[in-house]
Amino acid sequence: AWDNAVTKAKSEYVHILTPLDGIKDYEERDKVKKKNLMALLKHNFPDVRFTGRKGYDSMTVKWSDGPSESEVRKILNLFEDEFDGDWQTDYYHTTCTPFTSVFGGWDSVRAEREYSDAFVERCKAEAAKFETDADFGWHVQEVFKSHLDDWTRKNHDSWWRVIAEHTSDYKKPDKPQIKPSESVSGEFSIIDYSEKAIAVTGDTK
Repeated sequence: AWDNAVTKAKSEYVHILTPLDGIKDYEERDKVKKKNLMALLKHNFPDVRFTGRKGYDSMTVKWSDGPSESEVRKILNLFEDEFDGDWQTDYYHTTCTPFTSVFGGWDSVRAEREYSDAFVERCKAEAAKFETDADFGWHVQEVFKSHLDDWTRKNHDSWWRVIAEHTSDYKKPDKPQIKPSESVSGEFSIIDYSEKAIAVTGDTK
């Protein structure tokens, strides 16, 4: 089962990421791990700027607005080793997953999403509806009730944070349109210079 999972991880991501196979130097492995993490984030969120800060066997990823934390966590979770124990005690250990054994990972990968002033204002405008629209306020409380503690329910000014945490401000860019190729007619010849270079001579109108 392990070998099959490793093979699956390689086949799914090897076109994007660099396997750690054969890399013995600790610092070089760290560089490749971070490069892999950033590459997969870039692949899924092409126009979002992510930064990574390394800690003791941990990585903190930061970005502004853009995708929600839950969207980004789908990527970050891939780079976290399996945990067994209690973080609050000394009795815990982590082990590689099939993915992290191939592409690297850390004990912990944290997410820190920052908000621009414009995004905050939009979320506050949504939160303001709690005061004027009872049905809307009830609906949001039902959706986010697991995230609203008693203090937050009583302090409406903080509700925008709950909305912000669960709101995506990201739209994946459209793929560029590929124009159909145009056929050519006339007397011409093709000269094959190499595997990657050709020349066309003659009447190609």
